[in-house]
Amino acid sequence: SSSSSTSTPNRGSIAAAAAASLANITAGSPKAAAAAALEGGVARTPSPLAGEVMAAAAAAAAGVQCLACGSQDQQLVRALREFVAIRSVSANKALHDECLRGAKYLSRLLEALGAEVKLAQPYEGKNPVVLGRLGHNPAYPTVAFYGHYDVQPAEEPDWKTNPFEMTAVDGYLCGRGTSDNKGPVLAFIYAVKEMLDCWRMAGLAAPLNVAFMLEGEEENGSLGFQESVAANLGWFSDAVLVVISNTVWVGENRPCLTYGMRGMVTASLVVSGPERDLHSGNDSGVFSEPMADLVQLLGSLHGPGGKISVPGFSNDVRPQLMDLAWQGLQHSEEFSVQSYRCAVVGHQAGCLQ
Repeated sequence: SSSSSTSTPNRGSIAAAAAASLANITAGSPKAAAAAALEGGVARTPSPLAGEVMAAAAAAAAGVQCLACGSQDQQLVRALREFVAIRSVSANKALHDECLRGAKYLSRLLEALGAEVKLAQPYEGKNPVVLGRLGHNPAYPTVAFYGHYDVQPAEEPDWKTNPFEMTAVDGYLCGRGTSDNKGPVLAFIYAVKEMLDCWRMAGLAAPLNVAFMLEGEEENGSLGFQESVAANLGWFSDAVLVVISNTVWVGENRPCLTYGMRGMVTASLVVSGPERDLHSGNDSGVFSEPMADLVQLLGSLHGPGGKISVPGFSNDVRPQLMDLAWQGLQHSEEFSVQSYRCAVVGHQAGCLQ
């Protein structure tokens, strides 16, 4: 199956991100204890699937010892198996009811956490955005989580297993949505559940609020998401952090926190010329060829190395941000630019072993 459709049981990609972000917030003043727990759980060993690192950090902050329960992992895998079986392909109108099943499935999980839940659907026939909220204490910080429950069609011919029946193969969980994005969504929900359980064991309430934004049209243009957010700002307007787990790691073993991505700008350009065909010999020195003008314009957008040449375009980008990212990869045993290029383009020139 494709890379967007497999995940390894012991990685829990969002668990690492959720643990790192939520635990540092819930730790409050004793951040050293939380950091120590995170260092032991994230940096040195693979992140547990159900967010045991988050629970450990929360427990350290609360001054108690919270022993992670393996049943959380079992519940997560069981839930993921059920979630993958829901064919929530947003681009297929015939599967609209399946998408609604996916939204209701998430609603039930959030309600089981004790969250308030609302389905926002500004457009008829489009899949709803599932909104959830745990806690409204203004004295506590609010963490917002974004994810999506819709998936791409599973029509690739190289599927070796049923894409809507999760299967374990060589240590990986194979199925449509296991990593994009059903697996990370469930891992965050179960990480929050484990964190809440840990604070309850300490006889305390978790000192943070959590908001959820889970859309069902991400793979189909996200129509309605902006309107849903604008109409329900009160659910997450106080958020100090937004956690998104819809990216990739740079390797198989070391957790990766993605703190920035390139955006995309879409524009339509129209270059016009004379209303009638002109003679190339008689008129070419007087009039400019529209195609040549367009090529020249497009070529002016980038300079050497792909750097954007539009004046002022990068004014709000923090200087040396990419340099910091490259420094973190210098000593990585799992990533190199050359191997990344070869993985993308295949065995072409310069990529032969």
